[in-house]
Amino acid sequence: MTPGGKTLFLLVALCASIAARAQPDIEIVKAQAEAGDVSAQVLLGTMFGMGSGVEADEKEEAKWFRLAAQQGHADAQAFLGTLYYLGRGVEQSDDDALKWYRLAAAQGNAGAQSSLGLMYSRGEGVEQSDTEAFGWFALAASQGDSTAQYQIAEYFRRGVAVAQNHQEAAKWYRLAALQGNVLAQLNLGLSYFHGMGVAQSAYRAYMWFAVAQAQGESLGTEATDIMHFRISIKSRERAQTQAIRCLESNYLDCLE
Repeated sequence: MTPGGKTLFLLVALCASIAARAQPDIEIVKAQAEAGDVSAQVLLGTMFGMGSGVEADEKEEAKWFRLAAQQGHADAQAFLGTLYYLGRGVEQSDDDALKWYRLAAAQGNAGAQSSLGLMYSRGEGVEQSDTEAFGWFALAASQGDSTAQYQIAEYFRRGVAVAQNHQEAAKWYRLAALQGNVLAQLNLGLSYFHGMGVAQSAYRAYMWFAVAQAQGESLGTEATDIMHFRISIKSRERAQTQAIRCLESNYLDCLE
């Protein structure tokens, strides 16, 4: 995932919901934003980013998020970091992305912490460091960030920056999978298939592969195809039914 991707998605979704529900008058919002109202600045930036009530303008989007970020709004800081990372409405700059991610992370913003983890893991704008990456991912994962939880699982699976521990890997894959993280769902399925960190279970493996497949993940389709003749018809049908229940219950009924 792109650094800040989840923060960007959640912030836009939240403001879009507010905008749709309240149908704000652009002139009123702009006046409030110009007067320094940080919530109005975030909303106005989102409106320009989405083209909601105004003509889409990425530079105006960045302008208003910057003003909110300069007032210490953690979500706006994280969002602005992502704009710099992507070069959206601003000149692309890993240095500026890191600056705003750090400010947001210092306030406990999980998305920014996860984004810092990704940048350290890739060596983008900083010297590559799995130790630093793991530390940032751990902070974000403890707050429920599914991207960070998946990354923590990967570190435990590979034994990088921490001692290899397949039980810990499966634990973090499960936490991320239950939040809809498709890569975690696939890897949890593989954990069950190979019996790594969990009791081997073709049924549970197939169920998680089917969940990933239902979300359009091609590797989920490949995995269920491979397992087609390695699981009984009855178990396969039960796993498919359970996968549907899992998705329809928003991951509350996934046998976990």
